[in-house]
Amino acid sequence: MCIAVFYLRDNRVCAAGVVSSPRDFAVARKMVNQRAVVEPSELADASIPLKHLLPGEASTEG
Repeated sequence: MCIAVFYLRDNRVCAAGVVSSPRDFAVARKMVNQRAVVEPSELADASIPLKHLLPGEASTEG
């Protein structure tokens, strides 16, 4: 199980903490560095992979 906490300001990812998932940690780090704009409801939806919330990443699967 992965635990992730995101801090948003005006729907921009300002900070994040991720436990037990190096892959999600890497994506969260990109989100913070890019100050990605996300919908909180999508971020809270565990069925949506975090990488799909990165700008320009939604259509890539790998």
